[in-house]
Amino acid sequence: GQGNGGRHWSEFLSNPGEKYVEIQAGLLSTQLEHKPMKGGDVISWVEGYCAADCGDVNTDTAPWHDAIIEIERQIGSKVNLNDIDNALKNMFPNDFVSTEHITSGSGWGYIERKFRKEHNMPELSNIVDFPYSSVGDCEKQWLDLMNNKAFDEFDISDEPKSYMVNSKWGGLIEKGAKTSNSWYAYLPLWSAAIFLFMYSVGRIFALICAKFKDMQNIVDIGLNICFWITPVFWRLAQNASFPVSIIKYTPVAVFVNGYRSVLLYGTFDIKALIYIICIDALIFIIGSPMQKRIISNIADGL
Repeated sequence: GQGNGGRHWSEFLSNPGEKYVEIQAGLLSTQLEHKPMKGGDVISWVEGYCAADCGDVNTDTAPWHDAIIEIERQIGSKVNLNDIDNALKNMFPNDFVSTEHITSGSGWGYIERKFRKEHNMPELSNIVDFPYSSVGDCEKQWLDLMNNKAFDEFDISDEPKSYMVNSKWGGLIEKGAKTSNSWYAYLPLWSAAIFLFMYSVGRIFALICAKFKDMQNIVDIGLNICFWITPVFWRLAQNASFPVSIIKYTPVAVFVNGYRSVLLYGTFDIKALIYIICIDALIFIIGSPMQKRIISNIADGL
């Protein structure tokens, strides 16, 4: 921006008394384009910046090819383009990478690198260093799980510091639950089970409500009934009479009792978890063809 409008924009984007310069460059011609990358791909380039006086060539109106030639001539007079190409070929030798420690990210990079190494997975980065000093309380519990194959014991009143939702950790979490026999190890298992249940049920009712508009009201009433008849605010007796003896086998009641036993008493009922997993699988199996049929009917209606 050499014009007045550009100068005004520079003042708007800068601190008082300072000037703003924006230089945009990349692999593609415009910001509206994109270049797909596969997992593990690396694209490297070197960018060089300098002031240029294009003389008689108006880069705003000249043909693109002529403008490029003039810009390359100007840059070539200030820097050896071969040096830039050689720098790209030797992008990350020791003399190009600073050994000065400037800052550290979160410890999740250290956790991910260690996990990949132990499971023979591709290296996260062979350039960027993730020091152990970056590991904090949120990451330390997962580092201890990898090292000890068991969860540390936490006070039941302490809030969990972090969760792991990556599916590749599932096997390690299950082994840790069996080894540690801790309430903290069982909590992720119940969380995963309730997620699968809500997903399986939710996708069915989402389509039903889309097809039958009045179904939304029925679902709302049903949710209120489920909330009050299940032991959310009250506790099921061990030797309950009918119909309480039936209610305790409903999925919501099993979830509530499962969370309650883990969080309040530090115990775990493996039979209840297996029961819920079977319910999840049954709903998923029944719901899949139903979902396809409803989607087809909705499409025909539209």
